[in-house]
Amino acid sequence: MFTVNLRISLKRMLHQKEFLLAFSFVILLILGTLFGNFFDFLGNSKLYWYPAWYYWGMAGDAFIRYPGLHGIMDGVPVATMLLFMIFLPFVASLAFSYAYFDDEKSGVTKQLLPRIGRGAYYRSTACVVFLGGFLVLFLPLLLEQLVLCIAFPWQLPTNVSSDAFLDDYVTCVQISDSLAALQMNHPYLYNLVAGMIPSITAGVLAYCSYTLSLFFHRSRFLVLTPPGMVWLLPQFALSSNGMSFGFYQAVLQLGPKTDLILWGLIFGGLLLANIILTEVKIRRSTDELSA
Repeated sequence: MFTVNLRISLKRMLHQKEFLLAFSFVILLILGTLFGNFFDFLGNSKLYWYPAWYYWGMAGDAFIRYPGLHGIMDGVPVATMLLFMIFLPFVASLAFSYAYFDDEKSGVTKQLLPRIGRGAYYRSTACVVFLGGFLVLFLPLLLEQLVLCIAFPWQLPTNVSSDAFLDDYVTCVQISDSLAALQMNHPYLYNLVAGMIPSITAGVLAYCSYTLSLFFHRSRFLVLTPPGMVWLLPQFALSSNGMSFGFYQAVLQLGPKTDLILWGLIFGGLLLANIILTEVKIRRSTDELSA
């Protein structure tokens, strides 16, 4: 019954207006800004263009030395930064975190639980909630890279500068990045990994909202917003010394300041805590049928 409810929940999520709204918002924020930046390349010779992987993401163009010649994606990194720092937990939760809340309020759980079982219902819904938070961010980031691959060459011949240290800036490879070798040899795979990190984070945050709804379901607003409020706290706590952006760089953006161990500890711990709480809900002696 787990797979049955998994398919039903997935189909239901894809038809929810909230999922479409969150997905459309991220698409418009990233691709709308991207297409706006394309005007900066009008009239520029293709000889000065960089490969498609270079312009992708939050800071892919940060080391362009002559933006007047090469063009610059100045809007896309800003839009992506705002998405990660402010909107990420809200669009992730909006995807499908309200599933149990809606089922409980409409009485659907009283009909579903005897048929498919508590474990199958809660676990399969949690999987779809996580997947919804992941997809609502990962698919737009993937689509951004595909659009760039259409607009720009996939790869360019490697040029060796007269000064060796300039090569680091020309290729946009950070020598202090723990994954610098991956970026140099397989830049598109590197971008894929870089896109999965914030997307997995979004899935975990969506799961947090879902877990909250299992125990507190008085208001849909209170189900969707608390993870976002907690997410914003480091900005206010660290803004006085200018460290708020550094926090998100450390846990979301691959680069010299990225701490993958810190990211794994924070969001791996959150994921484990949510799984435990879901199991606690499944094993509670009082259930929805007696409500």
